[in-house]
Amino acid sequence: MPEYVPFVNSETDCKILARVYKDVQMCRVSLESTKVLNNSLPPGVSIWLDPALDAYEHRLTRKWPDKPRRDWQARRKKLWRNLDNLFGRFSNYELLACPKNWRQQKYGEIALFVQELLNHCKTYKPVWLTVPQLPLVDHGSRNKINRILARATKEWKREAGFAGKLILPLIFTNQRQINRKPIREDKIDQAVKCYEIAEADGVWAVDSTLLDQNRNERFRTRYARLAEFHVALKKSLPPEAIKVAGPYWGINLVLWARGLCEPVAICLGSRYSYLIAGDVPSSPSSRIVIPPLRRWVIVHRELRGWLDKALAKLNPDDPARKVLGYIRENFDMLKAREAARKYNARFYKHWLDEISANPQGGRALALYQDLSAAFVVGSQLPLFPASLVPNSPMSVRKPGKVAEQLMLNCL
Repeated sequence: MPEYVPFVNSETDCKILARVYKDVQMCRVSLESTKVLNNSLPPGVSIWLDPALDAYEHRLTRKWPDKPRRDWQARRKKLWRNLDNLFGRFSNYELLACPKNWRQQKYGEIALFVQELLNHCKTYKPVWLTVPQLPLVDHGSRNKINRILARATKEWKREAGFAGKLILPLIFTNQRQINRKPIREDKIDQAVKCYEIAEADGVWAVDSTLLDQNRNERFRTRYARLAEFHVALKKSLPPEAIKVAGPYWGINLVLWARGLCEPVAICLGSRYSYLIAGDVPSSPSSRIVIPPLRRWVIVHRELRGWLDKALAKLNPDDPARKVLGYIRENFDMLKAREAARKYNARFYKHWLDEISANPQGGRALALYQDLSAAFVVGSQLPLFPASLVPNSPMSVRKPGKVAEQLMLNCL
C-alpha cells in the first residue's frame, strides 16, 4: 500500500506529479476530471477514482431554478452545467437531489443509478473506488440514503466482479461535526455501519472546511479534536482497514506520523485542502512556502522587505539563512504562480521523504523535532506583514506559530 496519495485535479497537477513525485504508486482522481486527465497521467500510476457524488451537496444546499436564468452569475451557471454534465447521463440521477426520494421504496431506482455510475467508473480501470456517498451534515438526515447507497455499491461490486478496493468517504461540511463529541461519535457510528454494509476495504475522512494554511488562534483545539476523531475511528474499524486522511497542509502529516492514517492524502503545490466536487475553484493569490518555517505566505511585494529583515536576524551559518536567501534572490521568478507551485511541491515531497525515512514508531517524534526546529527559527524572525497572512490575528502572524500549532499535536 502506498504511504501517500496525491489528489490530482488538472493537467498542471499531472506535470508536477511526473516531475516531482516520480516514485508515486497511486493518485486519486475525481470523475469530473477524467476527461482532462485521461491522457495526461504518468504511465504506471494506479488510479483511485472517486465518482464525485459529493457534488450533490450543491444541489441540496442551494436553491436551483428549473433552468439557469440569464441573470445568474457566471460561477453559478458553470456549477449548474458541471453537475448536469457529470450525472445527467445516468438513470434517475435527479432522485438524490430531493430528500423525499430517500426511502426504501425508491431503492431499485437509486440502485440503477449507482450501477450505471459505477459501471462507467469501472471503464477507467481503477484499483480503488470511492463508495458513492453524500457529504455529512450535523444531524442524521442523510444516514438512510448513505446506507442505501452503500448497499447498492456492495451489490454492484458482486455483480460486476470488481476486484479493486472500495473506500468509504466521510466528507465533513462543518467543523462542529468533529469538534462536538456527541456529533463526532454519531458520525463514527454511521461510518462503521456504512463500511460494513458496503463491505468496504477502507475509509477516507476529510474536513472540507479546514484550510489549515490559513491559520487562526483556535487551530490548536481544532487539530486536537480532529486527532481524537481519527483515534476513535481507528479503534472502531478492523485493524486491516485502510485509513486515509486529508488532504490538508500539515495536520494530515501529523495524523500520518502518529499512525492514525495510511496512506496520507496530499495536494500538489497549490490549495492543500479538499474542494467538494462540482464546485468552481476560486483564483486565490499566489502562495509560496517558507521551508524553514513549515508554512506558506501570500506572494506580495512586502515579502521582499520581510525577507531582508529576516536575513539580517539570522546568523551567517544558519541553514535557514541559505533557504531564505534563495527565495529573496529568485523572488521575481518565484512570484509567478506556476513557479511557486513547483517550488511548493518540491518542498512538500522533501518534507514527506524526511519523515518517511524514519520507522513508523519514530515518525511522530521525528515530525515533532522537525516542527520544533521550525518554531525555534520562527521565534527569531520579525512578525509577518498582514499582507502575507491576510485575515489573521496578530499571534498567527508570528512566523513560528504554524509549526507550534502542529507540533503540539504530534505526540
